[in-house]
Amino acid sequence: MIAFTTMMWAAETLGYDTAPMEGFMEDQVKALLKFPSACAWLLCSPLEGSRARTNSMPEGFPPARTVFADTWGESIEF
Repeated sequence: MIAFTTMMWAAETLGYDTAPMEGFMEDQVKALLKFPSACAWLLCSPLEGSRARTNSMPEGFPPARTVFADTWGESIEF
């Protein structure tokens, strides 16, 4: 939960609104998003909003490495 909360804080510094989700049906979410069966879906948080990056923020990993659109492995435009 500490890592998850840190991810939500980081997303908010980039201009996204976040909220943890509970009570979802893991098997149905994995099927809908074509998530690999070898992975466990423990936590979920939607990200919403506009990305407001400033030049003073570090880049870190490219989003394509860790962020997907709708299904696992599908590129997302930022």
